[in-house]
Amino acid sequence: MTNREILDQMMSRGRITQKEGWQFFDMLDPANLAEMRGKWKGSELASGHPMDGMLAASGWYGKYFCDRENVYPLLFEGRGGELYAANPALLPLRLAERLPRRLIKGLFPLMAPLIRTAQSSARLRTMKCRNKLTAVMIYDRQPVLDIFARVDENTLLGISDFKWEHEAGYFFVLEKVADAGREAAGEH
Repeated sequence: MTNREILDQMMSRGRITQKEGWQFFDMLDPANLAEMRGKWKGSELASGHPMDGMLAASGWYGKYFCDRENVYPLLFEGRGGELYAANPALLPLRLAERLPRRLIKGLFPLMAPLIRTAQSSARLRTMKCRNKLTAVMIYDRQPVLDIFARVDENTLLGISDFKWEHEAGYFFVLEKVADAGREAAGEH
């Protein structure tokens, strides 16, 4: 069974355990920084983490990796379908963990004008995680790391490591978006 088939099977179940998520990460190849460049569409992989459902409820689209120093970690889809980058520093993540997802879904579009940014808010580095050197995204102003492993040439498994959640990883999947022609910062 290929890594993609295993991932598809996990996603079709709708929920995995933390143990299953970490075991899958451990069997994957490291993510290479050079392959990360571009726009990626994201989806959650529920695992019992307090953030489960948060990204879907907020209208999260994915991530945009310009280069090692300029990453837009939170791209959202607006009401008209346009993509915009949000400033993670303005998001109360610890509070958001405890809010009902239906409340997030209603409030997030109202917050959009306040959290939009044209500035990148993360960077990429290669770091050691669970005995592999892999791509890691470091948020500029949140105590969060996103750790990546390669499922296949167009798919990454991501795990958000929140400083206050020592044991649990927040699992998500990124799918590479074909080059739409205009990939400059601010033209998400």
